[in-house]
Amino acid sequence: MAGRFWGLWHGARGRNCHDALCGRRVPAPEPKAPGWKAVVASYQSLYTATTIAGWTPTQEQTQTQLAAVSRLVGADLTSLPAIEGLTFKRAQILGFNGKPLVQIAFARADGTPVALCIIAANSTEAKAMQGETLGGMAAASWNVEGRAYLLIGGSAAQATQAEAAAFEAWAQTVVDI
Repeated sequence: MAGRFWGLWHGARGRNCHDALCGRRVPAPEPKAPGWKAVVASYQSLYTATTIAGWTPTQEQTQTQLAAVSRLVGADLTSLPAIEGLTFKRAQILGFNGKPLVQIAFARADGTPVALCIIAANSTEAKAMQGETLGGMAAASWNVEGRAYLLIGGSAAQATQAEAAAFEAWAQTVVDI
């Protein structure tokens, strides 16, 4: 009887045993790729006050940069508002998963780097602004008219929320080009 049980158990082990439980090496599952906000947070965490201190474009250069990124994302960003406490530093195009990603860099009065990022959203459904912490930084995100927005930088959550509210109101007025 014992021999019969032993044979049944070993036979079952070969056919029905979960590989990890039977001592066979199982490849680890592929880690989930980080989303665009996590990638932006990682990139933004590299910025310091020194990084952006030397960037002081003229009004003409600012408009040229905003017009250039506008063409690449198909949205007129040239009406970007001046937000109290933020100084425009530059606008550039990055990319995420084959989509253009606008990064507009600012400095707070204390030198803290802040970025407003814009990318095509996965849906045209509007999403109200929500505050969050990404990569240890204060952030706020929202979706409007098929575009996803993220304001991120520093640790001042209250300032980030106020700045994001102003940018969210502006985002309602951005038109396609």
